[in-house]
This record gives sequence, structure tokens and C-alpha cells, in this order.
Amino acid sequence: MIYRPADIEAHWAQLKEYESSTGTLAYLDMGEGHPIFLIHGIPTNSWLYRLIIPHLTQAGHRVIVPDMLGFGKSDKPDILSSYSPVMHSQRLLELKRHLQIDHYDLVVHDAGGPWSYNFVLETLTDLQHMVLLNTIMYAEGFNPPIRPKKDSLFSKILGELYDSRIFGKMMVNSTLRSGTDKHKMTRHEKRGYWHSIHPGSDAPIRYFFTHLDQMELSAQHFRERVTGNDVHMSIIWGKTDGFLLADEQVPLIQEHFSVPADRTHVLEDTSHFLTEEEPETVASLILQSIAT
Repeated sequence: MIYRPADIEAHWAQLKEYESSTGTLAYLDMGEGHPIFLIHGIPTNSWLYRLIIPHLTQAGHRVIVPDMLGFGKSDKPDILSSYSPVMHSQRLLELKRHLQIDHYDLVVHDAGGPWSYNFVLETLTDLQHMVLLNTIMYAEGFNPPIRPKKDSLFSKILGELYDSRIFGKMMVNSTLRSGTDKHKMTRHEKRGYWHSIHPGSDAPIRYFFTHLDQMELSAQHFRERVTGNDVHMSIIWGKTDGFLLADEQVPLIQEHFSVPADRTHVLEDTSHFLTEEEPETVASLILQSIAT
């Protein structure tokens, strides 16, 4: 089956569903060959990877791209604890077992890193390559636009705004504008990110912004247990990202995980959503990273 969706409805039509222990996950399973998991972050979904998926499948890989719980076409339970890094990792582990996948490669973006770190720890002997795309690995250089306190009035207002289709759409579009430098997204491209917003969609966003410490602790726990001797890691990073600063995050990652210069790619004039801005370059670098 050829994957080239013209819009979000065409993308959704090719998703499958898996009933995890804590909610239904929608996911794309495309291609044949060695499997690669592609994990999105905030406030995106599997649509994030639509422009690089064809490159990976045509190169002979099987690509698994879930809508993480709370995003895209997956369930959106109004239970904040459902969106902890540990729970996200548990669902990835269940999906891996359901698909009967042994060895795999992993690509993570944004919050997809912390959501996946415990999954990696549970399956470290199966992981062959790990590729970081502007993801949260250190507190240093992690610059979220807001840090509301738990149960604060501001966090509740934030949730209520995101819960509204109109304001939720505005907030997602604002994030996309802030995270792209070179590419002006079309309406149908942006629609792929906000189309799934409806009443009840606010819980994963509220959890993320009121539990930023959990993202940082997830990354810290991962670093404490994993070094460059344990994982073959590569870095692909948009240099002008204002959310995850390349000048601070990248050198720390390189040092701790012993990532050499030939597996570190900082893309000039490219920001946070690098799969939107430089999809062919990112796909090529992923293929290069997992081939070595």
C-alpha cells in the first residue's frame, strides 16, 4: 500500500487500532523489513512523520507510528495520570508485544523522548539504533513557553482554552508557527494537528505543562541507567529551536552518550518541527543513522 495522504482524513483511514490496558491507540503500520518506531510529542500526533514515512518504507523498513494516548485518533481519557511518562512507555511496550516485534529502531521528537525512555529501558537488548530529533534529554536548554503550577488557576484556564475547538486550534497553530522557520505550513498541514481537538482533549496538555518536572526526571533516570556503551545513538537537531536549545542540549547528549561528530547533525536555519521544514534531509539522516 502506498502512503501519501492528501489530508488528515486520508491519514486516519490508514491507521489501525490496538486496545491497550489503558485506552485505544491508533497507529500506522506501514512497509516491510526492519521495524522503526516513530514517536511524536506535544501537541502533535503521527501526522508529524507523514513526509518522511514514504522515504523509510521505500528504503525497506517497516514503520510503526502511534498516536500517543490523548492525541490524534487515539483515546483521550480525562484521567491525568494516564499521561505520565511511565504510562506512555507502558503502552508502547504493550504495542510492541502485540505486534510481535523483537529488534527495533527508535526515533523520538519533543516529549516523545521522555514518553519512550522507560520503554527503552525495558527493551534495551532489543533496541538497535536510537535517533533523537529535538527531544527532551536535559533540564538545561529545555525552554517550555510556560511552566504553570499544578492545580493553579492558570493551568485550569489553559486546559479550558485547549478544550475549546476554536482556542485549541489557535494554540496549536501558534506552536507550529513558533517551531518552524523555513516552512510556511498550509492550512491542510496545520489541520492535521488540530483536527482531533474536541471537548475532553485538554488532559494530556494540562498534564504535560503541569508536570514538566516528570519529563526532566524521566530523562534523568534514563541517563543514570544508559550510556554510549548501551545504545547506538544519533542526533538530528534544528539549531534555531527556541524550545530545546541546540547549544545546550546537543553537547551534553554527545558527551554522555559518546555520540561522535559523524552521528551528530545540527541543521542550520531549522527549528523545532524539523520534519516539516526539512523532511527529505531528516529522512536521509535517519536512514544513514540506522545503517551504521
